[in-house]
Amino acid sequence: MDINSQVHYGWMQFRLNSFSDGDVAVEFVAGNVNDAPNIAATTGGTVPEPSSLALLAATGAGLALMVRSRRK
Repeated sequence: MDINSQVHYGWMQFRLNSFSDGDVAVEFVAGNVNDAPNIAATTGGTVPEPSSLALLAATGAGLALMVRSRRK
């Protein structure tokens, strides 16, 4: 985006939905434009869902038990 001859960076996220009857819909999900010129716009980072962390912990525990049982 060019504002007063300065470049401002940004991003947009869209969701594409297709339906069984052949129709397609494009939905705007999120976006950001940086107010300061010549600096990249960021998403601010993502936070994993609690269920993802629980799955990761369960996998780690399962692997640890598997290694422990093979050593005996």
